[in-house]
Amino acid sequence: DVLKIYKSFVDGLDDVKDRELVKTIIAISKSMELGVIAEGIETKHQVETLYNMGCELFQGYYFSKPLSAAKIRSWLPKT
Repeated sequence: DVLKIYKSFVDGLDDVKDRELVKTIIAISKSMELGVIAEGIETKHQVETLYNMGCELFQGYYFSKPLSAAKIRSWLPKT
């Protein structure tokens, strides 16, 4: 259902080959009607670069370090 862009590729976004591979992963996910998520996001630059390539789901320390179930409840907005 979802293709994952591993952290090693995210870390290499400034490298032409890694950037092209990431673009290809995103294109494949779109053509197969799959989601795509980038892991290991640590900077705003990575989010912006990947978003501009068509990636819309992200995970990594840029947003939060891993949290316990109890802590995540207090981190999420109240509804």
